[in-house]
Amino acid sequence: MINQDLLIYIKKRLSDDISREQIVSDLESVGWEEKDIADAFQGHEEGVPVQKYWKRLSKEIINTVVVAIIIPLLIFWVLNLIGVFDNSGGNRRGSANNAAIKASMSGIRAQA
Repeated sequence: MINQDLLIYIKKRLSDDISREQIVSDLESVGWEEKDIADAFQGHEEGVPVQKYWKRLSKEIINTVVVAIIIPLLIFWVLNLIGVFDNSGGNRRGSANNAAIKASMSGIRAQA
């Protein structure tokens, strides 16, 4: 299978009038395998379409959305479902404050 990044690089370099030999030399110097380079050149010569940048970018965006938004929301939902965020009996200070407010309100009403 032709590496899309390599194919894009080769197409760009050829459009910049860089020789095939120079491109091969540059790619080998940074660790690309000879077979991958040959496959990419063959794909270029056969007119293999390059994936649109936005298609690759959209996959990255989808992955980012899943990791950054959806997974934390699912975790929050599960924790909420099991009662981690349940404040119905855990806020004793709030209950005491509510009782004190109600008592003072009844005292005010009684005075009126």
